[in-house]
Amino acid sequence: KRDIAAIVGICIALILFLGMEEAGVMLRGSGDTYRRAQLEVKNLDTEYAMKILAQANAKPSNAFLKEDEPEDPSDCIIRSAEENDDTYITPTFAASFPGSGARMTWNLITALTGQVTAEDWQITEPADIHRVAAIKTHNPHPHGRPFPDLAEVGTENDWGARDIHRGMILFRNPLDAIPSFHNYLYEVEQELDGHSTRAPVDEWIKWRDAPGDIRCVRHPTIGYHDGDIVRTLQSWDAPNGFNFSWKDCAKYCGMEKECEFWTLERSGGQQCLLKKNKGDYHEVFDENNDYREGDHHMDCIYQTNFVQELRFWERFVAFWMARFHKDDRIIMSYEGFTGQDTGADASVKLADFLRKGESGLDVVKTEQVPCVWEKVVNYGKASNPVMEVVNVAGYGTYDHDEAQQQLRRRLQAAPISYDRT
Repeated sequence: KRDIAAIVGICIALILFLGMEEAGVMLRGSGDTYRRAQLEVKNLDTEYAMKILAQANAKPSNAFLKEDEPEDPSDCIIRSAEENDDTYITPTFAASFPGSGARMTWNLITALTGQVTAEDWQITEPADIHRVAAIKTHNPHPHGRPFPDLAEVGTENDWGARDIHRGMILFRNPLDAIPSFHNYLYEVEQELDGHSTRAPVDEWIKWRDAPGDIRCVRHPTIGYHDGDIVRTLQSWDAPNGFNFSWKDCAKYCGMEKECEFWTLERSGGQQCLLKKNKGDYHEVFDENNDYREGDHHMDCIYQTNFVQELRFWERFVAFWMARFHKDDRIIMSYEGFTGQDTGADASVKLADFLRKGESGLDVVKTEQVPCVWEKVVNYGKASNPVMEVVNVAGYGTYDHDEAQQQLRRRLQAAPISYDRT
């Protein structure tokens, strides 16, 4: 009878979770990559669910109370996400390129630790980074939250990114990640649920081949900086054979591996100078004899959306490989997490990394990790009703104010390519 009561209690709790749409479902853009339904639970929380189980004379399972353990050491019951103001967690980045499985990783980390996760855009102050199991980010992709400059540390623009000294970096083959990212953009454009639709082939081709030029800018100054000359381009080297525009000069710098910044003479020889090792700045007051300058940026290359995203992927890999010491990072792959023969082992490695040192996380036992992977990542091939609890836990319950929500919505709605006129 107690077993039957336990099953009935769990079923009631799951039904209530599944019925939360009636309690209120609000669509929130996930900031940089994924638009998904965030569940707003008004009258149902962990304490209420436990009361339901108690009324059925069932022993509370660690789907709601993490201290309990299943009878079989290799079995697992997915724990709900928790947020405790008294918790102090060593912050960890969960970095991934858009379209590489961030949602899957978010769910998995929450299931392994029982702690909420957050996106970089959800962090409102540096102290917040110590209250979550991991901070998902796509930086340095444009859909990621920029890190504060050194001069901004301690100011209102400092959200704590520079205090995070370890990370899990998730890679995926860009030939798969970029089309997946486009599916997300298509869902946003069509106001569809996240991860619900594959974009039509003709829409993919249209976006793939469209020009993508979104960050090519020049400095507002009219002077110039000293620097070592990497390459000198004469006016007749310009695309029109006559003179350079600043965008032309910026494009050549973008294509030159050693170029760190460029200077365009607006008089005299009208040379485009590709430079490195930026030195002193020289102000110019004569507008008839001034200069244009800008930093190296690959976006200044006239390229399609696909090529641009491929370059962003290269930049993402280079950035995160150089970000942390090898002992403070773990490199994972989407293919490894989702592979039938590799997924469980990859999850064990992630769990080992999360519990490493004084992390402040209560990670599930090693022998339970393959079971967690089966229910969180592999659930599509082996369906499990507990996945509904994982969905609630995995999306996290980390609050952020209305202003932050509006900022994230604007970023989400921003087009990936601009008119080049």
